[in-house]
Amino acid sequence: MASSLGPACVFAPSNDRDLSAAVVLLKATKAPFAVRSGGHMPVIGANGIGADGVPLSMSNFNELSLSPTKESIRIGASTIWNQVYKFLEPEKLIVVGGRIGLPEIPGLLLGGGISFFGQEYGWAANNVLSFTQTAESSRNSTHNSDLFWALKGGGNSFALITTFELRTYPSPVLSVGQAKYGTGPSVRAAWISAIVSFAHNGRSDPRAAIIPNCGRNPRQPVEDYASFRFLHGPDSSPSILRNSTAPNLPPISNDTYRPRTLHDWTLEIDPQLDAGLAGFRNRYTGLSIPADERALDITLATYFEVLDESPIPSFPYYISSITPMPMTKAFFQAAVDRGGDPIGLRPEDAPFLWVEMSQTYTLAEQDEVITEFVKEVDRRVRGALREAGFAERGFVYLNSADGWQDVFGGYAGGNAERLRRIRRRYDPEGLFTLQMRGGFKVGL
Repeated sequence: MASSLGPACVFAPSNDRDLSAAVVLLKATKAPFAVRSGGHMPVIGANGIGADGVPLSMSNFNELSLSPTKESIRIGASTIWNQVYKFLEPEKLIVVGGRIGLPEIPGLLLGGGISFFGQEYGWAANNVLSFTQTAESSRNSTHNSDLFWALKGGGNSFALITTFELRTYPSPVLSVGQAKYGTGPSVRAAWISAIVSFAHNGRSDPRAAIIPNCGRNPRQPVEDYASFRFLHGPDSSPSILRNSTAPNLPPISNDTYRPRTLHDWTLEIDPQLDAGLAGFRNRYTGLSIPADERALDITLATYFEVLDESPIPSFPYYISSITPMPMTKAFFQAAVDRGGDPIGLRPEDAPFLWVEMSQTYTLAEQDEVITEFVKEVDRRVRGALREAGFAERGFVYLNSADGWQDVFGGYAGGNAERLRRIRRRYDPEGLFTLQMRGGFKVGL
């Protein structure tokens, strides 16, 4: 197969002029190409290409520079979030970015971007001040409000971005850490209750966020429960997070929640994730469900039931996990207050849970098994929720979607069609839709 042979060459332009020349040449020859920044999306083929095309590496676009007032920062497309957080740490500043340090900048921002700061500042993309594009991509988004809007969650169908300017915020100290709660019905019930409670009540303290997670692997064949807890402040025991710690959910091992910087947090969490994920195949799938304890219980039960029926537990190595993230009214109010975005969700659409399902495994031959599993989970969860009387929700978060999922069909109102009109205006020949491989395309 061509994809297994790999590309014949890799081009790593040193500057915008070289990148623009490459785009002109690729456009003239109609050669397929793919862009590699730092790597965010694990969808098969998302940013890779085989022997029939050319990969463009953005590795030399690594700018990190504060504005004279320090109210914004310019970030090159090859940068990853832990580099940004390390750079800002001495200035006691933060940006609204990744909750871990490993993902790259473009993928998170062009897909919207869930962060720890969502209740205060909305999607990460709502905090972008400008996008810099290669000269052959399209016109400057700063002076084209429709293109600027489209890039804030509309994906990669519009332009090739080299630099992002993000607003900075003062942040002398914040608190973040992880706790593991163990297994068993009582832990599961308390964990579910804490998630749903936060979805409904988290807006009472917009500084807070949680990322719950449960999963299985060969060493842990029964699902165990855990959570990241975050507060944009120094509080050691904020009331909004008490449902996710003792006595309601006592950790069974060291609880690392404490005042620190974001960079310090990435030094803890990134090596753990890298050890479990690096060198393996990774897939995300997601769906939206009501912020209801019964709905979440049905989702979890169905997920692990389908997992038990699949060949996955017999794999020598796998991690199968599910992360129900509370999406609050405050999150979407903050997004609206910062100018909105193509995703278009509003406070009245919340609360709900965005359920991210993650699969890590070793072999390409296992891809089909994983695809069958995640599609069956999606089908059965949706059916079980309908049968239980819950209304279906169409939103699919781009950065946690699998290639077969309809991302733009879940965007609010007529935003999907508006994105297609903008795409036709700024890329009428479909260079970034037809020739550039990878990512979710808004269509022609």
